[in-house]
Amino acid sequence: MVKGRFIETMIENQRVLGATSGTLTVDLPNANYLQGLLLRVQNVNGATSNIGETIQGDITKIEVIGDGIPLFSASGRMCRKIEHYDIGDEPATNETQEPSAVQWAVFPIKFGRHTQDKELLVPAWQLSTFQLKVTYAFTDSATAGYTTSATNAKIDVIGRSLYSTERVNTPFLKKTETYSKTPASTGTESVNLPVGAGNGSYRRIMLGCYEAGIEDGVDITDFELKVNDSQTIVKDRWDTAQIKNANKYNAKHTKNINLELSNTDTWATYVSKIQSITAIGGEAVHVPTITAVAGDTITLGLSDLAVPTVVAVDETIRVAIKGSVVSHAVMIDLGTDNIADSLYVGGQAGISSLKVNYTVGATGGDTRVIAEQLVSF
Repeated sequence: MVKGRFIETMIENQRVLGATSGTLTVDLPNANYLQGLLLRVQNVNGATSNIGETIQGDITKIEVIGDGIPLFSASGRMCRKIEHYDIGDEPATNETQEPSAVQWAVFPIKFGRHTQDKELLVPAWQLSTFQLKVTYAFTDSATAGYTTSATNAKIDVIGRSLYSTERVNTPFLKKTETYSKTPASTGTESVNLPVGAGNGSYRRIMLGCYEAGIEDGVDITDFELKVNDSQTIVKDRWDTAQIKNANKYNAKHTKNINLELSNTDTWATYVSKIQSITAIGGEAVHVPTITAVAGDTITLGLSDLAVPTVVAVDETIRVAIKGSVVSHAVMIDLGTDNIADSLYVGGQAGISSLKVNYTVGATGGDTRVIAEQLVSF
């Protein structure tokens, strides 16, 4: 364990992204050991609303690259989902469709098991180049979109480093997306995970799958992890795995959002296994109800009690949703607490292949795999 003190540094402060879409590159400090990063991205809604877009959905890729090697790579939603497991609920966000409101979301990245981990750190002092890359795509509109993203979209980047005079080649957790596909047919799909020289130990593997309006466990019904195409070391149903994850990580999914909807409108919540929904209308005599739930998608009913009649004009509806699991993902644990128990797949491990096989019960699910490995330079 390296002796030292954690310090937090503002690397970017309200930096304007300067375009509706593109990739922002940020140079990271490489004098100490990096424990992690916290990104905060914001944008301003149009004059009418911003129906259907969120900051986490508009951040299409986040990468941390050291000397040309990806140390972290994931979409905005998947980045937040990793943290969801670690803290038990969705990371902080202001998800709102209200006119002219500032939407924002945070994207935490950790290279250790937790924020106080002094064993697992990126030895940034070894790197010649160390960069964060954020790829984004916003939709601008004077009405139902963002307003002038070229000037209103901004990013904050905070780095958490361990300051120490020691120079030790510390191991760290690399988290990278290794697979992305929307299967076109039912049956079995196979994901080859990297093994052999240059790889370390697998601590966790996250399998994600999302399709609007479809409940978890439908697009992917079950999965297995195989070593050398013969030995099955994990085999589980999607639904059962989610329940076990919820128990182990003490995890749930709560979401609060301000919507701009009217009667019979639908909205994809991105919350699965919904347990409860509460909706409050923006007008004193208007009463919102949830008339249908299909997977993660809700249908709104909005009535004016004074007339009485339905309300066909969008207004602010404040909605609180609770789901019973980490939505649209399962986590395969291979040594979460004791790093020595992680599955070693390096050059001398005797493992020639490592595969995730999953059963496609219905097509249409955006499927991704994030591999978390213990590695060192």
